[in-house]
Amino acid sequence: MRECTSRFLWSVVAIGLPMVVACGGSSSEEVPDPREPFGTYTKTSVMNAVGQVPTISTNKFQAGVIGEKAIGGRTYSTFKVGYDIPVGSVVDLTSKGMIAYLSGIGTENITVGGFEEVSIMTGIIDPPVTVQLNPPVGVPQTQQLSATLTTPDDPTPRTATMDATYTLVEDNVTVASKSLGSVTGCRHFQGSFTVDGEGVPEFVRGFEFTGDVWVHPSFGVVDAKSPELGIDLGQEGSQDWGEPVNGIVTGRKVGIVDSANPLLVFSTHDRKGEYDADMCQHAKMLAEFRWANESDAKTRGAPDPTLFQAQFNGWIGSFCYGGCALVPSPVSIFHPEDNGKGYTFWYSYVSQGQKNQYVQGQGKETMYEIRVITDPMLPPMRVTTRLNYALVSESSDCSM
Repeated sequence: MRECTSRFLWSVVAIGLPMVVACGGSSSEEVPDPREPFGTYTKTSVMNAVGQVPTISTNKFQAGVIGEKAIGGRTYSTFKVGYDIPVGSVVDLTSKGMIAYLSGIGTENITVGGFEEVSIMTGIIDPPVTVQLNPPVGVPQTQQLSATLTTPDDPTPRTATMDATYTLVEDNVTVASKSLGSVTGCRHFQGSFTVDGEGVPEFVRGFEFTGDVWVHPSFGVVDAKSPELGIDLGQEGSQDWGEPVNGIVTGRKVGIVDSANPLLVFSTHDRKGEYDADMCQHAKMLAEFRWANESDAKTRGAPDPTLFQAQFNGWIGSFCYGGCALVPSPVSIFHPEDNGKGYTFWYSYVSQGQKNQYVQGQGKETMYEIRVITDPMLPPMRVTTRLNYALVSESSDCSM
């Protein structure tokens, strides 16, 4: 039961504290320029994490909003932390994992209405509890909640209570994170809680659990740790395909390439598993590179082009054979919080279409992708990308 409790409580920690702010799309029919800050964590963001959760054999997790649920006349986003997800798939209703029902995404006050560990336990919180994401530094915040728990084996409702305290101990701090390298602009929260009630196993009633969570406005939860629960998780990166606006789709992705993960691919095909990009309109693709660890970011030069490549590709062929040029800069476009720290960044950019592949009378659908490859002997490199493209349209002009 301790393991079951720890898995649920980890899911609450992991999803209750992200800085989640909705992000609007472009209202223009022109494919927008990708050169702007990465932006805030949104409902369409999907996080990847690695680490330890008791009783779960895998160390790979994925988290994101997968739908909505009505509880007590109020609509909540269904935020799922899933595992054992097939390669190439995205967390969904069928995934194993933990769920929290959240509202207030897009504000600095997240309300939790309930939780569920699929096929194991369901809890309804009454009244719902609201977590303040931007409290004053050093001022403890207290929460008391009561939940009604049911399980498939015991549908009789049982009560559980929690008394919790959390404090924003540091703001705008740089963290040597577990999996994303050095991350600037984090909020560091520390907290503790006790649980009680007939729905809680006797051996954990009144026991104090503690934890630390580091949260970034663009990435969400960067690291989460609790020694008593045996939890130690770090985010590996995220991707976000926003909803189409006037036929234009904007996607973004951040991750690490290193000896364990030497390849990062961000493709329009990832969004729906379809070739839905228009070959007659230019896609605009931008990639930013920075050595992941702080000391390397300050002192190390450009990667050897025989060991590191950025490729921007179409369905057939590449827009820069042999790898795209890396242009150095002392300024980050995607992560302005990194500026002024002495880091060096490199950029690759293309604005290209595939009109020359169009055959009269045939379809105009294609795909675009950013592909980054590193040699395992190189240090970890943080890769941030944005890919803006037009959905395929019969009215697009393929004339040369």
